[in-house]
Formats: sequence, C-alpha cells, structure tokens
Amino acid sequence: MNLKRLIQFLLLLFIPSTSYIYVQSVGSLTDEANLVITLSLTILFPVLFWLFSKRKILSIFSGFFIGFLLAFLIIPSTERQYFHYILKVAALVEILFLLFVVNSIRLTIKKMKSLKNDTHLDFWERLDDSMSGWIGNSFVRGAVIMEFKTFYYSLIVWFKKPKPPNGLLFKYHEKTMFKTFIIVVLLILPLDAVVFHLLFMQWNKLAAWISTIINIYAFFYAIALYNSAKYLPIVVTSNKLIIHSGYTGKMVIDIDNIQSLETFSMKDDVMFTKTKKGVFKATVGIDEPELELKLINPVKYFGPFGIQKHAHTILFRVDEPQQFNKIIQESMDKHECIEEYRKY
Repeated sequence: MNLKRLIQFLLLLFIPSTSYIYVQSVGSLTDEANLVITLSLTILFPVLFWLFSKRKILSIFSGFFIGFLLAFLIIPSTERQYFHYILKVAALVEILFLLFVVNSIRLTIKKMKSLKNDTHLDFWERLDDSMSGWIGNSFVRGAVIMEFKTFYYSLIVWFKKPKPPNGLLFKYHEKTMFKTFIIVVLLILPLDAVVFHLLFMQWNKLAAWISTIINIYAFFYAIALYNSAKYLPIVVTSNKLIIHSGYTGKMVIDIDNIQSLETFSMKDDVMFTKTKKGVFKATVGIDEPELELKLINPVKYFGPFGIQKHAHTILFRVDEPQQFNKIIQESMDKHECIEEYRKY
C-alpha cells in the first residue's frame, strides 16, 4: 500500500472511528453531537468515498449504505431520533441506485454486443470490459464477475453447455482425486450446514443463518469449480497456450515465449507450501502439479476476484502429460523453424 492510499484509508477511517470513540466516552449524546455524527456518516462519508475511488457514481451509493450501516451500529438504539429522516433519504437513494444499476446493465449489454465480433475476447472478457465504465475498481469488478461465473457454472451450465474452444484440448480433472474430492465436499457440506446451524442457534440466530448461507454458497462453489474444470480445458492453438485452473485462474502464453516444459519434481507438499513470487500454480482442488512450464518473459495471469499478477513459471497438470509434452515440443520446434526462416 503506497503513501497516498494509506492517507486515503486513514481519512476514511477517521470519521467512523472518531464517532465510535466519542459515543463510547460520553454517557448520552446531545442533539448537536447526534446530528453531526449522523450527517458525517451518511453524507460526508460517501463524499469521501467518491473522492477517493476515481469519482465513480457507484462509490457514492456504496459509501452511503456503508455509512448508514456504521451509523446504525455506532449510535445507541435509544438515541436514533434522526434516523426516520435518514430512512426517507435511504429509500430515495435505493430507488436512484436501482435506476442506476438498470441503466448500467443496459449500457453493459449494448457494449457487449458491440464487442461480439471481437474474436480475441471470450464472453467473460467482454463482460469485464463492458462493466469497466461503471465499476472502475478491478477487484470489485472481478468479484462481481466471479459471482456471475459461480452462478453460471453451478446452475446454468446444466441447461446450456458452453461452446468448446478452438484448438487441441487437454483435460486436467479426470485422472486425479479432484472428482472424489468434490463428491466428498458435496456430501459433507449439507451435514456441516445442519450441525453448525443448530449449534449457532443456541447462541445467536443471525450467526446461525450466516453460517448456513456460507455453507450453501460453498456447496454451489464446489459444483461450479468442478463444472468449470470440465468445460475450461487447457488449449493449444497454432501460436498460443491457454492454461485454465477451473474458473479461478487463466493464463494466455505465446508458444514462442516458452523456454522449457519439464516434469515437476515435488520437493515438498505443494498443497500446503506457499507459492513463490512469479510462480502460478494452476491446479484445482487438492490436485498437485506434474508439469513445470518456464517462460522467457513473464506473462500476466488472471486470478479470482480480478487479481492480476505476472509469472515466469507455471505449475500445472494434464491428464495426458506425454501427449501434451509432444504437442508443445512440436509447436516450439515449428516456431523456431519459422524464426530461422525469417532471418534469411
């Protein structure tokens, strides 16, 4: 975190933290203090949000609802006399927010149609590009798209299969423990949801329902992860290698940028070892990598929630490693011949 972002974060933190400390230090709030805290959290807080987030309209709505929630938590329930005014404003803001979202969806669909003929972009890349106009933060945009992908690969994909990508396709989920792992997870999660719901219900109803919702989400996430591994194989084209790790990771590599492809020797338990900087572990579930691909120049990989980093080494696996190695070596040799021919 650079100095500028640190200062912005501290300024945003100043209003709620100061309000909380003040409320805790006095016995009861005066009308003036109550009004100042309420207005600071519901008006000044979203304004700061807007100033510090590239001035996107969505940040005003986000700041308002976060500020409203903070005001509700900080101000004692017996002293919320201004909240009925804020609730009226909140209703208006919610209407404006819905109109904003509907219009943004309309513009997103319109832009996606304009990008439909761009064969270099897949559906999710077009969606990301189209949403960038109203969700500027790549992490937030990535989180939204991640939820869309979870919904698609857990439910929609059963009714509408995605079109297979062009090129030679290599699976990486069938000859492993991944399928067994997913089945075990799907069997455990419903039992886990019931047990923890009953346990938390003894303590707090809200915590019980939050636990249940998390388990339900994890259930659909596991289904989505398996289906995405099934429908997003590793792809080799005439000049590209596309490596997927389900719908949580993707890397597009030029064949002529490959330095070497070797069998990966596991010195430690990779699953529990922190990945080194510049290394992208493109495996799913509990699978361990079998191949190590080294690049001449680092390439950007796209992780979950819009995370983007560069890597010079990729650890992954395929169900047919010998066949895959043969295809890659042939492609590398072909590109070397073309480069030699161009020199003359």
